Amino acid sequence: MQLTFGPLTFEIGGITLDGKKLLVGGYDQRGELVHYDPASKQFVPFLGGLAAFDVAFSRDGKSIAYVNLLDNTLWTSRPDGTERIQLTYPPDHAALPRWSPDGKQIAYMGSQLGKPWKAYAISAQGGTPEELVPGNISEGDPAWSPDGTRIVFSTGMPFLGQKSEIRIMDVKTRQISTVPGSSGLFSPRWSPDGRYLAALDFRETSKTLYIFDFQTGKWSDWVTDPLAVEYPAWTSDSHYVEYSTDAEIKRIKVGETHPETLFSTKGFHQYFTPDFGTWTDNATDNSRMFLRDVSIQNLYTLDVDFP
Repeated sequence: MQLTFGPLTFEIGGITLDGKKLLVGGYDQRGELVHYDPASKQFVPFLGGLAAFDVAFSRDGKSIAYVNLLDNTLWTSRPDGTERIQLTYPPDHAALPRWSPDGKQIAYMGSQLGKPWKAYAISAQGGTPEELVPGNISEGDPAWSPDGTRIVFSTGMPFLGQKSEIRIMDVKTRQISTVPGSSGLFSPRWSPDGRYLAALDFRETSKTLYIFDFQTGKWSDWVTDPLAVEYPAWTSDSHYVEYSTDAEIKRIKVGETHPETLFSTKGFHQYFTPDFGTWTDNATDNSRMFLRDVSIQNLYTLDVDFP
């Protein structure tokens, strides 16, 4: 017999001494999109405090794509929340959407029950998702080249003990090539000017950021941070990559090897997503976005007629 309904997640606490009630903890998952305001040095609500993560802006800044907190579905809308379109549906999970430069398509990671994470593309107006590379090999972090002709992605997932390399697919011909020297790297990020790729070392908690120069065709160790290097993001001028260490947001300049600390996230309660942890990324104004955990947990008693 089902005892509870609705959005709350329950945990059994116990039975009252008279044997007539259940004591349970009810967890109400809530998140609030915020960004860091350097002027006030505060984390303030952003885009109306949207309950979403993996937020990505279109190139013109007039649309956003995001993953809904409660069911991991992919949506698009205007930044003010109007003109919402749902692109994926449960039980499929979506993650890390990226807009094509012309704003017509979205590349993203998708996970179906019993299958590995794969790279997909879908029309920004909705439709059937297209699996970019058929097969059973995991793929992650798909992103468009600045001219929209190619999509870069990595293979494998570090928490599954797999191998990884970085590949590039020609959107028109569907031909796939491997970026030379990318074995053991994942999570690629294409610079807005098209010259560089940034990528992480392939482990659950990455600690080294690498940079690939398309002009020289070579990778370089860019920065190693003993704490972590997570969720790297290029600034819009392609001069810096910002990243999270779980306690700070830092940035590293192209051509330099010593990062600088931008601000601390210590004491800030980030929402931990089951699939990929504490997400963070840059908005179009280069402010850093986060999902604040504003979940509520209460104690409830349930009247039960036991048999």
